[in-house]
Amino acid sequence: MKTAIIIVVIGFHFAAGSAFGQTQWQTYTSPDKRFSVEAPALLRKVPSFDGEHGANLAPDQKISWATCYAVIETTPDDARFGVVIVNGRLKVMRTRPQSKVLSYLSAVLIGDDDDPRPKIQKRITVNGLAGNEYFHIRDENAGGGNQSPLYTRGRIFDQGNRVYVVTFIGRDQRDLTSFDAQRFLNSFRLVKQRRRTRHARG
Repeated sequence: MKTAIIIVVIGFHFAAGSAFGQTQWQTYTSPDKRFSVEAPALLRKVPSFDGEHGANLAPDQKISWATCYAVIETTPDDARFGVVIVNGRLKVMRTRPQSKVLSYLSAVLIGDDDDPRPKIQKRITVNGLAGNEYFHIRDENAGGGNQSPLYTRGRIFDQGNRVYVVTFIGRDQRDLTSFDAQRFLNSFRLVKQRRRTRHARG
């Protein structure tokens, strides 16, 4: 009898672990079928997303110049993964030098606009997409302890009408090169759009 009880308890433990803690990574596609990405939980549209604060779910936090997605793993505050699609048709995006636009987006959407300079910045090519990668790192003791620590890594791909910003928020500096960070960032792909053709009736 005791053996049966132990087996039942162990079975429940594994079932609960798979349902609540240990999630399985899947490929998710955006609602508009523009991009796909691998993540441990559902990709969800949110009012805004940035590296400093993660996902902002309040309606008044919505930004008009971008569409934002976040992977909400457990609670609204636990969002390590985000994708932001910036409207590249805006005049301010096309009239300023690309380097300034990318630096601004890096500070606002990946890092911290009060401390805009990334610790690492480099050119990358992933899945046929050329872009820039940024590491924003601020330890606990930075600035005399007045600022909260920040560990974010993001990639920006300027595709003309759309600029894609893919962001990972780490718990510490080592987390920025972890398996989760690498898998999420490296999985980002644009979905090829099929052209609609009209068939003439004979």
